[in-house]
Amino acid sequence: MNNIILVIIMLTVLLGTLYPLFADALNLGKISVGPPYFNFFFVPFMALLCIFMAMGPLALWKKTNMMQMWSLLKHPLTISLVIAAIFPLVYGMAIVSVPRLPCLLRPG
Repeated sequence: MNNIILVIIMLTVLLGTLYPLFADALNLGKISVGPPYFNFFFVPFMALLCIFMAMGPLALWKKTNMMQMWSLLKHPLTISLVIAAIFPLVYGMAIVSVPRLPCLLRPG
């Protein structure tokens, strides 16, 4: 699964890099693809990749079922969610709305 996500990320970069060149070559106008495009796609894919990377070292090849995986990851997941909930309170950051996914935390 990690390989699939990495290929999707690679294709996203390729599309974001080459699309403005093709649009300009075909006289479709000048298009600029910048950080908002890449942030919009990279944040969800990288979050998904981090989840699978956490599961990877614990999984035995084709032998670990979901219940075993859950029993291995429930304590680290709980601890990380508690830390994620406390972090904005300790450092004075406000959680912004979901449509602004690339910048989930901003100084408040």
